Amino acid sequence: MLRLPEEWTAEFAHYLGWLIGDGSTSGSTTSTIYGSAEDRTEVLPRHTELIEWINGDPPVEAVRAGQRNRQLRVSRRRFKGFLEALGVRSVRGPQKSVPGPSNKQPPAAVSSFLQGLFDADGCVVVNRDKGSSSVSDRRHPSCCEAYRSSSPPSASTAVSARPR
Repeated sequence: MLRLPEEWTAEFAHYLGWLIGDGSTSGSTTSTIYGSAEDRTEVLPRHTELIEWINGDPPVEAVRAGQRNRQLRVSRRRFKGFLEALGVRSVRGPQKSVPGPSNKQPPAAVSSFLQGLFDADGCVVVNRDKGSSSVSDRRHPSCCEAYRSSSPPSASTAVSARPR
């Protein structure tokens, strides 16, 4: 049994932001990566609970990926199709983009999405000339400033950077 969210809850929006910032999709598999101790103790349990609910409640265990990293994987074509319908694409870092429906969500969901994206070290770069948003690495100096200068105050003030 697979349950798909009918709306962007805070938890789903955060997971989706994290997926864009520090995850990937390939074939039928969707993976999110948790590298730091803080990621593994604070974020991974929240996302595991969400994925267990989506997956029909059987326990989900994060797999080891390298010495420190853990990956949360969902290998369900229907779930990946659901994410693709939201605009998630199987592309590498610089080609990732913010899902189109994110701008149609309630402000709290947008804030949770951006918090997940920033928590995963991602950032949004808005290209006003092309009317698009893409994801970049938060460590790039101009990245977050570009988003802050182009975002509505309600979205940018509700999101905070997590200390690393």
